Amino acid sequence: MIVYYPKGIKTPGIRTQYSHVIDILPTTLDILGVKAPESIREIKQDTIQGYSFYNSLNDAKAISNHKIQHYYIFGARAIYSDGWKAAAAHHPNSIEAKEALSDPKKAGLLKADFDKDVWELYNINEDFNEQKDLAKKYPEKLAELKKLFDEQAKKNNLYPLIDWSDVYQRKIHQTPGTEGKSAQELLTKANK
Repeated sequence: MIVYYPKGIKTPGIRTQYSHVIDILPTTLDILGVKAPESIREIKQDTIQGYSFYNSLNDAKAISNHKIQHYYIFGARAIYSDGWKAAAAHHPNSIEAKEALSDPKKAGLLKADFDKDVWELYNINEDFNEQKDLAKKYPEKLAELKKLFDEQAKKNNLYPLIDWSDVYQRKIHQTPGTEGKSAQELLTKANK
């Protein structure tokens, strides 16, 4: 991400502190010296997720405020914790699920088993672009991060996990206009 703030950044350059997209709002509020409103139009606001990285804008060696971050999208999931990241790809992904709809022989692709997902482990401090999987070398660290993911998933209401098979089998995302129609019918209609 590029931050352009010439009046506020006196020492420009690359920063290596961990941050996530959810840190942008807290950082902006911090820069402006504004507190997030507790309510807007009499509607109580949820707590703001994320951490300000304002301290790093003028101190390349500042300690990162963001220590833990979970990621989750359609079964694929990951957890970052203080320089380490564990991640699991998940199948079926969207391509496999769409394939299974068009080919009955591939229907087995729609059976998802989250317990069969393979987790990988990376030391982001030494390998920022995740090239060396350390899962076999540090199984205890991987177990620790998987447990932390589970804690974060419970805390942030991620369970039950859903994946692309749930979408394509119409277990979720039904509206009155799409109810009773198969995913294949909706895809065919969308592609016309």
